[in-house]
Amino acid sequence: VVEAGSFLTKLHKQGKLKKDFSPLDLTVGYHTPCHLKALEVGTPLADLLGLIPGLKLERIEKGCSGMAGAFGLADTQFETSLKIGEPLMAEMRRPDLQLGTTECSGCKLQMEQQTTIPTIHPLKLLALCYGYMPEIRRNFSPNTTRRTVRS
Repeated sequence: VVEAGSFLTKLHKQGKLKKDFSPLDLTVGYHTPCHLKALEVGTPLADLLGLIPGLKLERIEKGCSGMAGAFGLADTQFETSLKIGEPLMAEMRRPDLQLGTTECSGCKLQMEQQTTIPTIHPLKLLALCYGYMPEIRRNFSPNTTRRTVRS
């Protein structure tokens, strides 16, 4: 099994990855998920996003999002998960960021419910700039309210 970003980076290094990306004028906050750190493969998709003309990628390295797998979903751990993720969320609330990106759907959930900016997978940004998935542009609009669910 090979992580998707590692696979695409290998293609890029072999000269087999197309680089005819459409420009994307956005400032995007990138969060490296814990599971990717554990794989010790670096941040291959973030590196590839750097090839997109106009895209300004801000690496937000402020620790765990707090989700920690299913931990943050547990009713008894939810508030703790928010505290764990607060350093990351504070950075993700910067007014210059228009979008968040991360490989982890758990981190995405936490990032979206604690900020007003949408978060999408880096592969979707690459797909968009290759001319695929134009429908994801509608996800670029900021939310006006947080979507935190509390009991």
